[in-house]
Amino acid sequence: LRFLPESRTVHAEDFGYLSEGELALLLRAVPRRVDKHGQVRVQDLRDKALLALLGLQVLRTVEIARANIDDVQLRDEHQALLVRGKGHDRLVYLRIIVEWAWP
Repeated sequence: LRFLPESRTVHAEDFGYLSEGELALLLRAVPRRVDKHGQVRVQDLRDKALLALLGLQVLRTVEIARANIDDVQLRDEHQALLVRGKGHDRLVYLRIIVEWAWP
């Protein structure tokens, strides 16, 4: 086994997570540009939805990459996403702010 020198050792507490305020700032930083018809650009909605899924729903990037628009379902008046994981699929109810990010 080879070990990193002490100065390069990474400790678990060194990994910082975004605070709720920092995540809100990040989501607000996504532009809301409009096209020539006055509609918010799909790319901006997509970017906000991706960040919301990562930051608020704590989905892995591979789970998001596997997601399709058909995987978004309406359940009990709330939107849910069918998440395809490693060994099984699960239904994740989306938080209200994530629902707002969906086109």
